[in-house]
Amino acid sequence: MTLEEKLENFKKSAIKDATMQSNALLHNSENKIKKSLEEYEEKAKYDYESKLKIQTSMIISKNNQDITKETLRIKQEIEKRRLELVDSLFEDLEIRLKEFKKTKEYKELLINQINEILKIADNLEVTVYIDETDVEFIEYLKENTKKNETKKDSSLPYDINSSKYRQRTIIVR
Repeated sequence: MTLEEKLENFKKSAIKDATMQSNALLHNSENKIKKSLEEYEEKAKYDYESKLKIQTSMIISKNNQDITKETLRIKQEIEKRRLELVDSLFEDLEIRLKEFKKTKEYKELLINQINEILKIADNLEVTVYIDETDVEFIEYLKENTKKNETKKDSSLPYDINSSKYRQRTIIVR
């Protein structure tokens, strides 16, 4: 083999080795880039999922706060309306009671209750307390309840008095 052929073989061999080294470096670089890309994608995915969890938690927390505020507002509105309804019912009841107190049934109810008390008391002395608003009925009640026939002066075995008790009528049923 001649020098030129040797030189040519050496040149081919050098080019072949350089190409192989170049291919190996290129392959290593590609692997490193792929690995770096995979690591970056994995880190980006982790960061994205972390941020998504944080944002989701914040949204859920905000929604829970909004729901709690709205629930409290609704409860307050319900309580307000309940109180309005109760007030309205009591106002209506007071009007009905005032109207009922003007009827003959109310006077009969008072008489029946006093007679029941007298039956229970069995000739003991009884004091009946009448509400201030019923003072006008005292004479009617005295005339229409059972009288004690054993007393000489034919007075009642009880006293109807409106000055002793001023707030409510005490009625024993």
